[in-house]
Amino acid sequence: MLARMGVSDRGYMAGEGGLPRSAGVLGAPATMWLVGVNVIVLLAWAALRRTEFMQLNFTLTTGGVLYEYRVHTLLTAAFSHVDPWHAVFNLLALWFFGTPVENLFGRRAFLAIYLSAAIFSSLVYVAVGAATGDLWTPMLGASGAVMAVLVLCALYYRNMTVLIWGILPVKMWLLATCYVAFDLMGLLHRADSGVAHAAHLGGAAAGLAVYSWRRLGPAWRPWGRGNQRGEETLGGAARETGSGAPANARQVDPATAARVDALLEKVHEQGLTALTDDEKAFLIRNSARYRR
Repeated sequence: MLARMGVSDRGYMAGEGGLPRSAGVLGAPATMWLVGVNVIVLLAWAALRRTEFMQLNFTLTTGGVLYEYRVHTLLTAAFSHVDPWHAVFNLLALWFFGTPVENLFGRRAFLAIYLSAAIFSSLVYVAVGAATGDLWTPMLGASGAVMAVLVLCALYYRNMTVLIWGILPVKMWLLATCYVAFDLMGLLHRADSGVAHAAHLGGAAAGLAVYSWRRLGPAWRPWGRGNQRGEETLGGAARETGSGAPANARQVDPATAARVDALLEKVHEQGLTALTDDEKAFLIRNSARYRR
């Protein structure tokens, strides 16, 4: 899939006056690191030829967690792919949808959200397996965590256009809705399709929970005051206080803060093309004042 991105790749999000970029491998985006770890595990499957070690430590079963105490597989299975095409599909989705979400939240918060969603989606799979008596069907793949990223992307950039296979344009909110509906129907009908619908829905629920929690206000957010790459930068397009202004808006005059907030809301709802040239220049000019 190819995406015609929304706020995250617009002019004031990168470069001068926009989102600061970290240099070097260690400063690479979390999305890149997550893709890299998935590729390493995929290569491990190929090199070790599906040995018992890989099966015990990189696949998730309800019985394995409840009776063999392989709790670590709640996370490791979310980085595990045997089929290269399964990996390609998941990692492309992670890259396309994870990039704007990481730009919004920042690297550390995004990584925490992703890992938490991976574990939660695995827990939902285990719970459904225990409820249905399906104890030993193995599950692996990043799909649950990627679903959380996809739902978050749809909630924040609902009008972003995604080109399915580079051809069919679909709004982000519709794409996410279709995925959730597909998994819900699959779970309810218990279709033997080889798809872990329960894990997907767990990831979707995790994404919705993060979105809802974040809107409650900074005091309720597990990542506190945010970070330099995401929530407290103009490029992150995030509002931090109950008044709708960024958390460090006290560093600028109230009139500027109010106008920035109004313009960001306009971008979020209508896209960058809705701004006049003067409004775009105003955002770029004042973005640096919103950083720590």
